[in-house]
Amino acid sequence: MMNPMQQERELRKQEAAEIAERIGAPCSDDAGIEAYRQVIRAARQPVADQLPADFAEQVARLVNADEEVGFLDRWLPMIAAGIMLIAGVFSSAGMLGGALVEATAAMSKLGLEQVPWSMLLPAGLALGLAAASEKVIAARWR
Repeated sequence: MMNPMQQERELRKQEAAEIAERIGAPCSDDAGIEAYRQVIRAARQPVADQLPADFAEQVARLVNADEEVGFLDRWLPMIAAGIMLIAGVFSSAGMLGGALVEATAAMSKLGLEQVPWSMLLPAGLALGLAAASEKVIAARWR
């Protein structure tokens, strides 16, 4: 915030700039006055033309042109994600096998050996992947 002296100084610069512009005086040595003169000149310029009548249609055409995607744009990310998932499962198969043996031993201690885990786990994994891929596809094509 300016103190009263600074406000008075700026007001004088504004008035000097208005007078200099009105009489067409040459450029001033004071940068502040010249800045105010530029503001005065800009304020005198006519307002820019309005947007063309078909502006919305032009923008819609540009957007639609950008939305057209090819085969690679549509399927390559999903194929790459699938390959990475398969590679991750194969690279961690040794660790997963040991964890499965330990989980089976723990389940037998709890009396859960009758539960068909060999069918439930892949089914749960498939449902989870289906839900995740549906969300990814829905987010991609919104």
